[in-house]
Amino acid sequence: MYNFFIMGTTLEYTNKNALKYYCFDWDDNILVMPTMIHLERRIGKKWEKMDITTSEFAEVRTQLNDYYNKGNKKSEWRFYNNERSDAFCEFRDQGTRGKRAFLQDAKKSIKYEKFGPVWDEFIKCLVGGHRFLIITARGHEPETLKGTVKWMIYKILTESQRNQLVRNLKCWTATFSIKTDGWDDDEHINYYLNLCDFIGIYSDWFAKNFESYGDVGSPEKYKAMAVKHFVKKISKFGKVLNRQVKVGFSDDDLATVESIHKYFKDELSLDFPIEYYSWHTKDDGTKIKMN
Repeated sequence: MYNFFIMGTTLEYTNKNALKYYCFDWDDNILVMPTMIHLERRIGKKWEKMDITTSEFAEVRTQLNDYYNKGNKKSEWRFYNNERSDAFCEFRDQGTRGKRAFLQDAKKSIKYEKFGPVWDEFIKCLVGGHRFLIITARGHEPETLKGTVKWMIYKILTESQRNQLVRNLKCWTATFSIKTDGWDDDEHINYYLNLCDFIGIYSDWFAKNFESYGDVGSPEKYKAMAVKHFVKKISKFGKVLNRQVKVGFSDDDLATVESIHKYFKDELSLDFPIEYYSWHTKDDGTKIKMN
């Protein structure tokens, strides 16, 4: 990732490539998770319980928005028990399985090789020691999301990949003159993960830090808030090194990708003039770059 040479006590940075950073949606993008959303579907005059996947939810959330936010009581779908908390109980740390749910489902997805379209890119991002944002329409707290990624570093990366990650992290901290004398590998990895962001837009952390609570009908609005938070931070790295900064965003929800892509071009690029890239990822594993 980085190349250095020593002249006396001066560490000089010789790689002039752009700094690369990533914004990853989780479900159906990094992993295809088995977590189910509990809804009710109108069958004739009755409501019947139906559990659906996150990819199926992307197709019906507009109807839920119409039902709850626009007063369209003829919608075909509503939350289980007509309660949002019941519908998404498995997507929060306060659900029936508690904080274990996210890691349990991630382990199951990996065991059965239910990898999303950007799985390989995510692994390369980790091994390269690139800073990243996990931005998901879930309600898990940051430490829960971070803990799962840390588990992946120790259990899914090979020993060679993990050693390469640590070498890259040591180069990064040296570049920014961060004192790491005596640090072991675990301390380097913990420091790295603390520089990354793990944001669920329906979490208590999000509601507190952004003074807002995600609306199930428009996650793109709240994802944009989280992306700005991340971009503001990483843009400073480029200024310190006088290097170009590039950031990519990927999501399986087309409406979200289109919204973020427009936000990049029309608003965020005015405040932070870096290079932005957006990809729409699909069920067949393909990735479509937005223009």
